[in-house]
Amino acid sequence: MMPRNYITQDGFHITDKAKEYFAPLIQGEDYPAYKNGIPQYARLKKVLEKKKLRKWKP
Repeated sequence: MMPRNYITQDGFHITDKAKEYFAPLIQGEDYPAYKNGIPQYARLKKVLEKKKLRKWKP
């Protein structure tokens, strides 16, 4: 739920107070690092974790 004072009287827009609150939360994008023009994404180590649960019996 959004506070009522963030919504205009007509119910279709947001107020300046809402814009002030939301602006830092939505501005900018976090692009991946590039190497030779290709994005560099995280690589997983593919290491298995020990099982923590017992075998399930219905």
